[in-house]
Amino acid sequence: MTVLLSGILFSNNIKFIYAEEIEPLSTERLYINFVFNSYIDIEFKAKSENVTSIKSEITSIVQLLNALTDNFNTTISPYEEYANVFDINNSFSDVLIDDILFDIFTLASEINIYTNEYYNIGIGKIIDNYKNLIANRFQYEINDSEYQNAKQKSLEVDITETKYVLFEEDNKKYISLKSDTLLDLGSIAKGYAVDEIKKILSKYEVTDYFIDGGSSSMAIGNYTRTENGYASLGLSSPYLFNKNYKNYPQIAEYANITIRNKSIATSNYGQQYGYYKNNIVSHIISPKTKEPVNNMQSVTLIGDDACLLDAFSTAIYTMTLEEALVFSKKILQDYNIETLILDNNLRVHHEFSSDSNYNLVVNVTEISENQFSNWFKNNFFYIIIVVIIIVMICLYLKDFFKSRKSKSIVSNNDDDNESETPGEDI
Repeated sequence: MTVLLSGILFSNNIKFIYAEEIEPLSTERLYINFVFNSYIDIEFKAKSENVTSIKSEITSIVQLLNALTDNFNTTISPYEEYANVFDINNSFSDVLIDDILFDIFTLASEINIYTNEYYNIGIGKIIDNYKNLIANRFQYEINDSEYQNAKQKSLEVDITETKYVLFEEDNKKYISLKSDTLLDLGSIAKGYAVDEIKKILSKYEVTDYFIDGGSSSMAIGNYTRTENGYASLGLSSPYLFNKNYKNYPQIAEYANITIRNKSIATSNYGQQYGYYKNNIVSHIISPKTKEPVNNMQSVTLIGDDACLLDAFSTAIYTMTLEEALVFSKKILQDYNIETLILDNNLRVHHEFSSDSNYNLVVNVTEISENQFSNWFKNNFFYIIIVVIIIVMICLYLKDFFKSRKSKSIVSNNDDDNESETPGEDI
């Protein structure tokens, strides 16, 4: 135990104002794998007496949320009393749900309206159509018949009206699906979990923390591992330049940012993609076109509410660049959410508040250099062949024009000789 003494010196005597006992904080880490098809990794500093409770409560809420939002399996012990997304998707009657799922569905409905339906959790069938396609042809060329089949099945899915209804009856909460809708909470569940973790840390007065939700959803407190309490993050975006389908796209940090006491979320195609006619087929689907979108390289949002950031970043990614820039101004004004967009020309667009408390360093030049370097290495053999062909053509043309010039000189000499021939005397 450490005792902090604070005092003032009077005439060589120390007058103690107070004496406070401060317990040293314990640096802890909690890693939870196989949740939300990803992981949750948390570093924090807390009083030793609270560490066990903090880890237990965080683990419980994360596992509960993972079970409730799972759309592939029914809930299992100890959560079998709860209906989850899988159960809801496989029932066309009213389903009793708990407060957490009701809250998530309510929030998703509000976001759907706010984003002009660019955010839609009711497109699970369409998502599955293309995810299955990508899973079968991960990083390889998708043939035309496969893509057209997935596209046709997706276009037949009706999402023109609200596909689920939430209601309360006798102090119980229900959800009812319409037609054959499949719900998918993958674009909001992780952010919701990050917010719940922040609540638990706040309850135990933990201010020093770093929450990593699978690299796409994060929250940073007062990060005391650095001198100024700011955490430095690299914002990475995959982009395609070479056409070697057996390799990952190059991953480059297009910007670095130092933040604290903020949440941050990113949407891009990451490593869930395939190729169709040399174009990226993303796992992110537009509710408007019912097809994969790749209108920009990456979207990163910074704010206080990780759940909103998670959902809004997905919605923005499905917009056109022009719509995304307009929407960025809107959420800055309404929610104080700040936006970073890397477009397909590797330009960075940002919408920040005037009192932002972090630094942004854009590395676009480095990306361009890396891109050229990788292209050069991947095409070196072909470049050499082209250079050899050009050299041979140049040598041929040189000899050709030299030969033409020689013939021209000979011809001129012949003409001169003829003009100098003496005429006959008459």
